[in-house]
Amino acid sequence: MNHETNEVISLRNRFRALKADMDLVHQSWQTAVREHDLDRQVRLMAHEGNLIRDTSAVMSAFHQLNAQELIRTPVWRRLQSPLA
Repeated sequence: MNHETNEVISLRNRFRALKADMDLVHQSWQTAVREHDLDRQVRLMAHEGNLIRDTSAVMSAFHQLNAQELIRTPVWRRLQSPLA
């Protein structure tokens, strides 16, 4: 995969932002547990669920880019050849 395309850079930046947000959620979770703040824990769990879904979407986009790149390679064309 060409690691310098705008799409790859954008996905990589989005992934990093999601990771940073997940780190903040984890820190907030630890505080909420220490303080026995169940309402905050529930809100954080919902937010974490959204982050996981967003991260999954980013990973799917990476996989799609990898597949598109693979299709353009001579190795893929050889594998698809009836003589392979």
